[in-house]
Amino acid sequence: PLAYDKDSWYSEKENLGLPFPNLPYLIDETSGMKITQTRAILRFLARRHGLAGSTELEVTRADVVCEGLFESWDTMFKTTYCDHPGVDASAD
Repeated sequence: PLAYDKDSWYSEKENLGLPFPNLPYLIDETSGMKITQTRAILRFLARRHGLAGSTELEVTRADVVCEGLFESWDTMFKTTYCDHPGVDASAD
């Protein structure tokens, strides 16, 4: 897994005024709205940019895209940041 300093996040997260201090987060500069949770952010951005759909079919399609993006991101995250049995992380 990648090495990174978690202390910088831990020292800052309680000062951001987030309802659920977690990564990722989005602070919308237009409304001041503070959002955490990946899917909530994706859905907010979809609504903001007219991509959330206006019919039941369109909303469902947007949900499918959102879930697909989350699953792809989740796979990338696990591949990048999680330990993998049998793999020597110190080998270059």
